[in-house]
Amino acid sequence: SSLQETSVILGKMRDEIKKNNSRFIVVLIPLREQVCCSDEINKFSGYDNERPNQALKEILNGLSIEHIDLLPAFIEENKKIKEKFYFDTDPHWTTAGHAVAARTIADYLLKRSFASPGSSFVPIGQDAGGENG
Repeated sequence: SSLQETSVILGKMRDEIKKNNSRFIVVLIPLREQVCCSDEINKFSGYDNERPNQALKEILNGLSIEHIDLLPAFIEENKKIKEKFYFDTDPHWTTAGHAVAARTIADYLLKRSFASPGSSFVPIGQDAGGENG
């Protein structure tokens, strides 16, 4: 199945990255429909808007691969902000979508000591001294 193939490929990637003493993190990027239409899609009998992400997270957990699922952050921000996170004409992020992804990834990395405030890695909205700007 495609999920088995995905698991094999991710396992090979993990192993290659470990050989280089590096850390491997997979970022799950939600489809526009998962964010903008989740309530409508979940009305269909037997459909779970989050199931694709859950299936991939099960694989990643089984392989002990770190991952960041952007879907919860996008859904939460979509409730607060009325800006579009995706362009109407294609599936790419707008500036607002990039900002949500950047904040979510930066928070993850900072909480897990990939970078510290004041290093060359500085989250959006903070200056190099760690102050909100």
